[in-house]
Amino acid sequence: MNKKLKGVSVSLLFGIVGVTILLIIVIAILISMESKANNKVISTDEVVDGGTISMTYTDDTAELVINNLTPISDASGAILNSSDMYFDFTVNCSLKNDALANYEIAVTRDNNASNVSDSDIRIYLEKQVDGIYVGVFGPTTYESLKKDSKLGSPQNSMVVYTARNLSDDSSNYRLRFWLAEDAEVEENSVYNYGLYVNVYGKAS
Repeated sequence: MNKKLKGVSVSLLFGIVGVTILLIIVIAILISMESKANNKVISTDEVVDGGTISMTYTDDTAELVINNLTPISDASGAILNSSDMYFDFTVNCSLKNDALANYEIAVTRDNNASNVSDSDIRIYLEKQVDGIYVGVFGPTTYESLKKDSKLGSPQNSMVVYTARNLSDDSSNYRLRFWLAEDAEVEENSVYNYGLYVNVYGKAS
């Protein structure tokens, strides 16, 4: 009788250990999948003669949305370093047959995410040079295009950078914006703003 009970106990123990190991494996796989989802690289391509210009980023969408904005100075806004306060992206040029291309980076207001006047928002773009991000545009307020640009940026967007006569190139950029220091705000009001980011290009 004791031998039978011992056999049952050992079998039960092995069963519990097996189920535990299986649960650990499943949890590890789920964590790995979530990590990959949060760090996926999304690419949008602009086809030009003899190659492509692509923009890649790790966020789910090519957009920066900031909620609960408070007025700050340009000096403070330009160095906001929390990852939810800026949008990083890379523009890659891959051209063939000695082709050259121009591209421009444009931002567009997300009306659904924004309840702040464009004139109260300061926009700032940096480009990585020798491992350091340096300012290449702004800080300035949003000024929309009156018509489509020659490189394809649509009406009502704002061009924040133009690169010309490129062949094979890869450049990293960082977009920031903030609520202007002199913006008039009301007590207990919540201010939000969002900008879509895109790249448009054509052969030189």
